[in-house]
Amino acid sequence: MPRAKRKTAVPFNPQARVKKDALPAEVIALASQYEIDLAGLLDWKVYPNGKVVLIAANGMKFVAQMEEQPITEPEEVPDGA
Repeated sequence: MPRAKRKTAVPFNPQARVKKDALPAEVIALASQYEIDLAGLLDWKVYPNGKVVLIAANGMKFVAQMEEQPITEPEEVPDGA
């Protein structure tokens, strides 16, 4: 009986990689906080409530709730003073 052949490893599609310029600021900030290489990110997602999820090259999943920036109203400038 013939031996079973192992499947060859298929490399990731190099065209599917996301350029560093296309990443949102939240993803870049979280990746730098966890010292993750941006080129090695497998996937990422930013939720509307501020939650950011990163999948690193080694398969680890990092989740963080980004702090919302408080909306400040502009200060009023006194007239004629």
